[in-house]
Amino acid sequence: MFFFVSKFFQAFFRTSNFILALLGIGCFLLWTKKLANFGRIILSGTTLFCIVLTLTPLALHILKPLEEAIPRKELPQSINGIITMGGIDPILSYENGEPALDEDAECLTSLVLLSKKYPTAKLLFTGGSGSLLHGDFGEASGAMRFFADEGIDLHRFIWETKARGTHEKAVNSYNLVHPAASETWVLITSGYRMPRTLLVFQKVGWNIFPYPVNLQAKRSSYSEPSFDASLFWLWAGLKEWFGLIAYRLTNRSNTFFP
Repeated sequence: MFFFVSKFFQAFFRTSNFILALLGIGCFLLWTKKLANFGRIILSGTTLFCIVLTLTPLALHILKPLEEAIPRKELPQSINGIITMGGIDPILSYENGEPALDEDAECLTSLVLLSKKYPTAKLLFTGGSGSLLHGDFGEASGAMRFFADEGIDLHRFIWETKARGTHEKAVNSYNLVHPAASETWVLITSGYRMPRTLLVFQKVGWNIFPYPVNLQAKRSSYSEPSFDASLFWLWAGLKEWFGLIAYRLTNRSNTFFP
C-alpha cells in the first residue's frame, strides 16, 4: 500500500505536473466572468515562480542540507561489502538491448572503482522495478550488463531483483545477506538521497558506512540558467524531504533526519 500511495503522491505533486495543473486552472478561470481576476493571479504567480526558479539557486538550496548532512569521509581500510542501487533506466535498457544510464549513473561507476580498491569485498546491487506501469522491467538486469561490460566478475555480486522502493531494498537485501553486526558495508547512493537511504538501512540492522556520490548542491545555477534542470532538482529535493517525513511517520526510520 505504501508503494502505491507514494507513487500517486509523486504523480500528483511532482513539480512539473503541479505547475502544469496551475497553468491549466489559471487559463480556465480566465474564460469565466467572476473568477477571471483569480485566474490572472494564478498565472502571474506561477510565471513569477518559474522565473525565480530559473534565475536563482532555489532548487540547489533545497538539496544542500540533504547533501551536507552526511559528507563523504575517508574510506576504512577493510570492509565486508559494497551496496549500490539506481543509475539504470530499466525500460531503455530493455528496449535498446544495452545498459542505459540515468542521472544516478555515478552510483554504478563508483562501485566499479571501489570494487577494485576492495577486491575481496562482496558486491550487492538492489533494485527491481519502481514503475506502476512497467513492473516487468527491473534495474538489476540492466546493471548486470553494465558491470559485465566494465569487466567486473559477476560472481562477486549478490542480486536483489524484487524491491520497488528504498525500504524494500533495505529489507530484501538484509534478508539475502544476513550481515553480522560486526560487518561493515559501504553504501553508495546520490548525496541528496543518502539521509533517507542511510536511515532505512540502519533501521533494518545494517552497519553502514555512507559513501555519497553525484553531489549537486555546490554547482552555481547562475552560470547557466535552466528551467528544466532547476525543475528537476527542485522535485528531487522536495521528494526526499517528503520521504524523510513519510518514512519516520510509518516507522521505516528511527528519526526524521540523521
